[in-house]
Formats: sequence, C-alpha cells, structure tokens
Amino acid sequence: MESAKILIIDDEIGLLKLLEITLRKENFVNIETASTGKDALRLVQEKEYDIILLDIMLPDISGFELCTEIRKNKNTPIIFISARSTDFDKLTGLGIG
Repeated sequence: MESAKILIIDDEIGLLKLLEITLRKENFVNIETASTGKDALRLVQEKEYDIILLDIMLPDISGFELCTEIRKNKNTPIIFISARSTDFDKLTGLGIG
C-alpha cells in the first residue's frame, strides 16, 4: 500500500506537515497536501487518489461541503480529520459519504 496516492486537506500547516511526516515514516511516498477547499477540489479534479484525509473546518468551504462536491464525480474513500466530535458532526459525515 506504500504506493497509495494520498491527499491530505487541512488549513493548519503544522498538522499537514505532521501527518505527511508520519505517513512518510510508514513508507507512503505519494502524498499531496492542500490547505484550502478550492486547492483541494482542483487537485481532486485533476488527479486520482486512493484516499483523502479531510478536515471539516477549512477557511473557504466546510469539509462537509467539499466532500459533497467530491462525491459528485469521485468515489474515493474519505476520512474526516477534525477536533469536532459531536454526534451531529459524525452523522453528517457518514450521511454525505
């Protein structure tokens, strides 16, 4: 699975770097990052990814909205990464895919 293409989307640059370093230590090498929904959507439209790690709170669009946009054309697995942990957030994430 080391050749898996991974996209990490988060507006906190420190967290992006931490996740990327951690994944590289596990021998994942095809990692790209985006810090805005706009940049992420462009990347998803241009490339194929095996998995997307997506923050809920982005500066320009919510992760939930971005997930909905991605789902219009892609069926890539998405894992939400967030400090938010309410039942509503969990159900919303599961509901949109």
